[in-house]
Amino acid sequence: MISVPIITFQKIKEQVNELDKKTRTMIGILNKIHSTPADATPALLDAVRPTLQGCQETFTALAELIPQNQFWRWKDMWANSTRNAVFVAVLIEYLSSGTLLSIGQVSEHLGILRATGIVKPEWSDRMSLPAEDYLHGLISLVNELSRLAVNSVTLGNFEEPIKISVFVKELFAGFSMLNLKNDTLRRRYDSLKYDIKKIEEVQKRTSSNDFGPRDDSKPALSGVEQLSIVGKGAITTPFVRGRPLLLTMERRRNGTGRYTVEEPTGNTFVEVECWNHVATSLKQLSTLYTKSATTETISRVNRLISAWPTDDSLPAEGVASLKPIQSRITQTLTNIKETAEEEAKIIEEALDRVAILMALRETPSSEYNIFNVEKLTLNTPTADKVQRKRAAVPSPVGTPAGSTSSAGNGRITVPPRTSSVGPPATQRDSRSKKDGLVKPQQTLHVGRKVVFRPPKSTDTEEGTWIVAIITKVLPNGKYEVQDAEPQDDGQPGTVYTASLKAIVPLPEPDAPSGSPAHLSLYPVFPVGSVVLALYPDTSCFYRAEVISAPQTPDRAPPSSKFTPIYQVRFEDDDDMIHQVSAYRVVKYPAHLL
Repeated sequence: MISVPIITFQKIKEQVNELDKKTRTMIGILNKIHSTPADATPALLDAVRPTLQGCQETFTALAELIPQNQFWRWKDMWANSTRNAVFVAVLIEYLSSGTLLSIGQVSEHLGILRATGIVKPEWSDRMSLPAEDYLHGLISLVNELSRLAVNSVTLGNFEEPIKISVFVKELFAGFSMLNLKNDTLRRRYDSLKYDIKKIEEVQKRTSSNDFGPRDDSKPALSGVEQLSIVGKGAITTPFVRGRPLLLTMERRRNGTGRYTVEEPTGNTFVEVECWNHVATSLKQLSTLYTKSATTETISRVNRLISAWPTDDSLPAEGVASLKPIQSRITQTLTNIKETAEEEAKIIEEALDRVAILMALRETPSSEYNIFNVEKLTLNTPTADKVQRKRAAVPSPVGTPAGSTSSAGNGRITVPPRTSSVGPPATQRDSRSKKDGLVKPQQTLHVGRKVVFRPPKSTDTEEGTWIVAIITKVLPNGKYEVQDAEPQDDGQPGTVYTASLKAIVPLPEPDAPSGSPAHLSLYPVFPVGSVVLALYPDTSCFYRAEVISAPQTPDRAPPSSKFTPIYQVRFEDDDDMIHQVSAYRVVKYPAHLL
């Protein structure tokens, strides 16, 4: 093994940190595209390009530090930063021209290739852009565009979702031609179908509502006060006898249409009112977010906190030197709190109206009084479900204790006190409540296959579970589990520490009769049950609904040729029905429902 001087390693690490800092800065700026009008987007992109060009200097410095023929040994140190840089480059190009950069063009933007597309001779064995990192950047692009499709409608750009839909579908067609391994890249690729589903839903609603730029050539309606666009195929209209009229369009095959005016009744009137309130709240939130300087304020707080002593010793200048810092920290935190409370209030109002709309979709008009909407939100199952979900979300005003994130992520970094011992009481209480949601189970033996939910810090998308093998039984009811799939470099799968709430034991085909792992000891899930099922041709489990249970009620022994089969429907999968073996269908954890 070739040894590398410690000084060289430290220099490489410094450049990697510099590259990571630049990519986080660019992503932080690009996050504003979701609240920036289309005509102001070019100026926002121009603010990012100098930093992207500065990445060329960092890659040049790395190439000069990497020993000869050792690129693949060191590349994992800056792999995540490289993927973020690729994401920034392709996102800027799409927002500018609507096209996709090739891997060679991205390499030119990052300074890895010359403008002629040829690798620099001195870098041939020290620096390159791996295809895997390029593909990861493209998947991040699709994830971001699915979010942009929704927010562009909020900003009034109703053509953007259509452009995004065409672009993403072409990109997905290219991904479908690749033969990907069951690794991190494959798992992230599986998430693309959910993004496409989200974009198609936005596009469908946009088309059905006839959203789009207004044609000024058509004669305006006289005596009518146009308000705003509301949902369910209606364009906002005048008020007659205190109620809004619905101006709807009857589509024809030749592309033309005629408008009809009708007076709404029942659910429609309440929905129009709710849509107006939701639209107003979202506009207020967008305006507040655009004008807010929260990121800069948090950065200022972090700088002030870094100047505060981390222990109980006083500085040489005495207590008087700390009073100005204390005053500025107090004032700045007060401003952050007021802004957060105002944003939370607007979001709360919008969520209330959305809950009412969801309840109206499922409640017949005969079951409620349109003038008593608040009573409706308390008595309908849909509203209760929304309220339960919202109750589980922590308040945006709170600040996590002991956070280590930088100000670029919009969080306040508080250094740990040397005199403090143990986590805060609130953290201990919340941890006890979470652990109490999981019922005690029998100890699982080493070698048992389980379904495991990776922590959020990994590259695995939210809602994905993987197949893992228990390698060690740890104290306090925890286990050491290993991903059943090997890593990209051929090494064994990643090792994790898991609690009972993050694993679900799988039945084993070769388990003896009477064993806890035998299929006969697992319940037969009836139609409509929520389960975790293996998605075909992958090693990932997702939430699904049982459409059809196995035909034979009695479980066959492992030696039998008969294997019980479930028919399931996965979430956000175009209502497709898949057949999954009963050995790969388990109960969905109750504490996650």
